[in-house]
Amino acid sequence: MGFLGPCGFNTPHTHPRAAELNLVIDGTVYTQMATENKARVVTTKLEKYQMTVFPQGAMHAEFNPTCENATFIASFGNSDPGTQQAAQTLFGLSEDLVGATFGGAIDGAEIAKYYHVLPSPVAEGVQACLAQCNIAMK
Repeated sequence: MGFLGPCGFNTPHTHPRAAELNLVIDGTVYTQMATENKARVVTTKLEKYQMTVFPQGAMHAEFNPTCENATFIASFGNSDPGTQQAAQTLFGLSEDLVGATFGGAIDGAEIAKYYHVLPSPVAEGVQACLAQCNIAMK
């Protein structure tokens, strides 16, 4: 089961060993998914008893755009689907590799600055939602 509080955000991630079936059982959840590099991004709005499937290895994220709690059930075709958070994994690589990924546009000091401010996998949502729900940014 997954629980997203008001404006809650499950940051972009993949499951390298399984597809995911995601069924909303309470509230509203927006999802985005891209299956491959440069692939079409699929955005869905799921409400109670609606579901979507994220193919194995597809980058995806879930966001609760409301001021109410949202709950979903995630099921996998493997008892160990694995989870790899995109930003946390990327910024965990060496500074040289991360800098090269961005075409040398950021240096080691900037990489260290960003790595330490990355949210936990389930983070507070976008500022507009927080403001609408009168929730202070943590």
